[in-house]
Amino acid sequence: MVQDLVVSPLSGDFGSNLTVTAQSSINNPNPLKIYYTTDHTAPTTNSMLYSGSIVISNDTTFNWLATRWGYAPQYATNAYRYVPPLMFQPGVGTYSTQSRPV
Repeated sequence: MVQDLVVSPLSGDFGSNLTVTAQSSINNPNPLKIYYTTDHTAPTTNSMLYSGSIVISNDTTFNWLATRWGYAPQYATNAYRYVPPLMFQPGVGTYSTQSRPV
């Protein structure tokens, strides 16, 4: 079984454009082919062939399929959730720049 697919970063939250990469963790003369989907379907060898970093800017789930001649396939899933940065906007009013002891 192919067990050397490494996706970075791991699943999680992000607040601005995120670059996702997938690669083999070992050097093998048989190249690792990585296919993926982002529509919640299982990837096949007819899915998108990974060819380099992917930049995402919204909620995205990657379903991965890693294949290598002579090995059983490896499947993996990574989910990323966009969390917008907090923006503080003071309410309407008059504000002073003077500080006062508490």
